[in-house]
Amino acid sequence: VVAGDDRIGATIVTNTALRSTYVTGHLEYWTGTLASEFHRDRHRGLRIAPPAHYFDPNLRPVNSWRNDTTKFYRQWLQQLTPQEVAHD
Repeated sequence: VVAGDDRIGATIVTNTALRSTYVTGHLEYWTGTLASEFHRDRHRGLRIAPPAHYFDPNLRPVNSWRNDTTKFYRQWLQQLTPQEVAHD
């Protein structure tokens, strides 16, 4: 487990033997996507709590994950890109 916590569980898992990385959740979501899903489910009568740390005091969605998402994908792409090897 590379990332996660006791509340939400594993969010990034790697398997070095298979050279695989597994990402749960939706780092690619736009700012309003989760809000749309939340309101859709509430409209359907589901009793769900608002997403933690997502709405501001005026109930507008706040994208708090954008910088972390950019960093994650940048580092992932760097691992996938062959690095130059210095030759003596």
